[in-house]
Amino acid sequence: MKNKHKETQMPKDDKCKMQLEFSPGCFDNFEGTQAELDELVAEIHRLVQSGEILEQSFSLSDEDIIEDVLEELQDKISEMWDEDGNVSSSGRLLN
Repeated sequence: MKNKHKETQMPKDDKCKMQLEFSPGCFDNFEGTQAELDELVAEIHRLVQSGEILEQSFSLSDEDIIEDVLEELQDKISEMWDEDGNVSSSGRLLN
């Protein structure tokens, strides 16, 4: 899916004065249609412009992030093995 959403500079008179920038490839694994991606990006822009993005945000500690990464790795490793403990023949590779 092509990421046509690059960067938006918020107008100076808006409640929330933030610059919104999407990294190249950040939507590469998005599993939806282009219309759904456009809707998601529009909603993110709306949240930034209204200031709701800050009201709804919360901090993550390094421990939270590490825990999430470890869980994801554990899931990917588990996918490599079948019920008998043998390497799966599915041919899946870790990204």
